[in-house]
Amino acid sequence: MDLKILLEITQTVESEFGELSEEELNKKTSAKEWSIGQCLDHIIISSKTYLPILMSIKNGTHRSTFWETNNMLTDYTGRRMISTLGTDTRKKFKAPRIFTPSKSTIKTDIIIKFRDHQEQLFELFKILSEEKYSEKVITSPIASLITLNIKDVISIIIVHEQRHVQQAISIKNKLGIESKKNPRDQPGETYPNN
Repeated sequence: MDLKILLEITQTVESEFGELSEEELNKKTSAKEWSIGQCLDHIIISSKTYLPILMSIKNGTHRSTFWETNNMLTDYTGRRMISTLGTDTRKKFKAPRIFTPSKSTIKTDIIIKFRDHQEQLFELFKILSEEKYSEKVITSPIASLITLNIKDVISIIIVHEQRHVQQAISIKNKLGIESKKNPRDQPGETYPNN
């Protein structure tokens, strides 16, 4: 998957939500729905659960388990998760408990936290996209029977982010919140060290 999509996601978040007030970030279309801020918090929380194991792959300290080495459904599971978690937000899923966003008020610094998190992911994914990592397999942090190859993990995180950014834009539109000019949104902006 093209890592430039992470840049696009970050730019979209900054331009769509970067100038929203705390009240706008926390407003909901209904009590059962998430707010814009909760969508962004969920993205950060869910991808952070993968970071320890991805860092162990990068650092060479990960030791493959018997199941990671022998699960014949690894590739199939990855393809299904990429397809299922895609940008079609009409299909609703209940987030696993460990991925549930904060019920507290989301502060406006969520945009900065999101950008910082994206920069960390971008640098890590750039390294893990190298050919030498292509055969590495990890166990899902939410289900010990699910194993995924690194390429699929990267794709799953990216399509999951796209899905929830689209959800946040939809919430903004339903609430009638207007976009404000965001001075941080510069055309062609990239992360440092690119």
